[in-house]
Amino acid sequence: MAFLYPINSLNIILLLLGLLCHLKSLHIGSGDFLFLSLFSFNHSLNVLLWPIQIASFLGLVYFGIQKKKELPFIPFLTIAYLIFQLFQSYLQ
Repeated sequence: MAFLYPINSLNIILLLLGLLCHLKSLHIGSGDFLFLSLFSFNHSLNVLLWPIQIASFLGLVYFGIQKKKELPFIPFLTIAYLIFQLFQSYLQ
């Protein structure tokens, strides 16, 4: 039985980083890497950098407003990925 999407080296790297963050306390959630690993099935690293940059910007704006020490990054990745999907033709 064939896979729907082929596994590439980016998937493996992100999965290993997620596993490492789950096993050791690296002060970053393992879910962030696992979430990005799901996106890497459809997109290359160059394409994934756009949502990461947008999510980082949104997270910094939110952090500046809320002044919290910790904040979940997956909601920002989701919003950034949706923004990227809407404006993909303009960003590439």
